[in-house]
Amino acid sequence: MGHSDDRLTELEAKLELVMATCEFLRAENAFLKQENEALRKRVRHLEERLAKNSSNSSKPPSSDGPAKPKPKNLRKKSGKKPGGQKGHSGSRLEPVDEPDHTASCDPAKCACGCHLRNAPVIDIEKRQVFDVPPVKVVVTEHVVKTKLCPKCGAKVKGEFPEEVSAPTQYGPRFGAVVAYLLGYQLMPFGRCAELMEEIFGIKVSQGTLARIRTAAAKSVEPSVKVVGELLKLAKVAGFDETGMRNMGKRDWLHVACTLLATYYSPHEKRGRIAMDEIGILPEFSGTAVHDHWKSYYGYDCAHAECGAHLLRELKFLEEELKLDWAREMSNCLLAALEEKKRAVDKGARHLEESIEHVIDQAYDRITAKALKKHPPPKPNGKRGRTARTRERKFAERLVEFKNETLAFIHDFDIPFDNNLSERDLRMMKLKEKISGTFRGASSAREWCQLRSYISTARKNGLRVLDALTLALQGNPFIPERV
Repeated sequence: MGHSDDRLTELEAKLELVMATCEFLRAENAFLKQENEALRKRVRHLEERLAKNSSNSSKPPSSDGPAKPKPKNLRKKSGKKPGGQKGHSGSRLEPVDEPDHTASCDPAKCACGCHLRNAPVIDIEKRQVFDVPPVKVVVTEHVVKTKLCPKCGAKVKGEFPEEVSAPTQYGPRFGAVVAYLLGYQLMPFGRCAELMEEIFGIKVSQGTLARIRTAAAKSVEPSVKVVGELLKLAKVAGFDETGMRNMGKRDWLHVACTLLATYYSPHEKRGRIAMDEIGILPEFSGTAVHDHWKSYYGYDCAHAECGAHLLRELKFLEEELKLDWAREMSNCLLAALEEKKRAVDKGARHLEESIEHVIDQAYDRITAKALKKHPPPKPNGKRGRTARTRERKFAERLVEFKNETLAFIHDFDIPFDNNLSERDLRMMKLKEKISGTFRGASSAREWCQLRSYISTARKNGLRVLDALTLALQGNPFIPERV
């Protein structure tokens, strides 16, 4: 009997050990499943990050690195051959009616040996050479004389012109060239100094160049201030921002623009704090075209989503995640854009109601398909809101911001994309590549002042050098509308 009890006790101990082992393995299996799911999500996230580039996301082209993706244009082929189209006037170097110099290329003698000095001219053929003469700085000396009045004997001294304030100084045209090279051609100070010596034969220190740029930036302040005030009254304006390097840290360059005006402003912040201090959006009552950066939606004005950003995000969902509804939404937006272009070509100011209705229905059908494809997450029993997938968030965004996404077909003054702002910001990236970062807040502000003035002048058809010369002469170009 005792042997049986011992055997039973031994079996019970083994059973408890097996049960404990099973419990441990179940717990370990649950942990490993949870860890595996987390790792799967992490791998998926990293793969998606690697798959993103400037063509299928909001990443800038500068982030693509050496393995830059082959460009894939989102626009459909027009069917036209490359190059100038039939009927295009083209451009070439046209001869002038009154050349500055004429050089005669007379034949000396005939093959028979006869001299042709006094022979009659029976035909003329002309060719013109356009060249730049040697550049020489013109120095104007202002002489103030003191004269003795023959009547009362008083000494009367003349006065220098108001703009001549130093024994030696550079004139407004020279300053405009410096501001042009630094602010428009984005040259570094060192190379600008070399160019001034090579072209004009004048050695200019980098400190002098900096002082000239400061003076130029101050001279355009009245114009830039007017641009800021006019932009507050614009019916439609684009807004965007990009990172900029300043004193080794990242600041932000903000832009507000229209087809006729550009306003740049540097700031340490990217979001609402910066936008409030810049002061345009808080008083803006038109339609702000921008990407989906949430800070813009904190303002009470009307809004329009950038279609180019949406197409890039949809392209990623289509190519990397193989989502059919993303392709359908891209086609819907591009078809709507084509309808708008056709209407504009016909001189219309709005789409026909039937066409708008078809676009609205297609949009709703596709977003409904997307929401069904990506259902809301099921409660997991934990506190707080259950995380949604990125695809679900994007589908919900398309539903919530439908009016902002399709604003371009309801109001023809609203563009499909915000490329105008992106083009204006591209100069900042180009400057960083050419001449590096800024060396302080004042340097960044001066550059933004000059760029705002230069961009606005160009959009209004002015030559940059002429506009800068006017500013340094105390008469900057002042826009009347944006």
